[in-house]
Amino acid sequence: MTSIRSDALSRALAAPSEPSLRLLPPEVAELLRALGAPPRLAAHLRADVTIEDLLVSTADRIWKDKRVPGLEDRLVRTLTAATGREPWEEYLALDDLLTRLGADAHHRLAFQAGAL
Repeated sequence: MTSIRSDALSRALAAPSEPSLRLLPPEVAELLRALGAPPRLAAHLRADVTIEDLLVSTADRIWKDKRVPGLEDRLVRTLTAATGREPWEEYLALDDLLTRLGADAHHRLAFQAGAL
């Protein structure tokens, strides 16, 4: 069983894929091997996070008026790279939008709770 899991972990860490997934830094791959990490974790860590992933994750949080600074910072960096604008410009625009969307969260959540 350990050998099968080890083979699966090795494939998850290094096998070519379509779409192409990034390779993890060697020290991370070695740590995952040493810990006998689940292959699914290694595959998950190799996945490229897209702007769509960041937007969906941010939308899910802001629906409940939950702000996640690290997630928002990553989205700002991605937007900055895509638009060429300054990070502070992207942050201000995003912050205004998220603040407006989050302001109605209590109404949405109350409606959902009452509709159940």
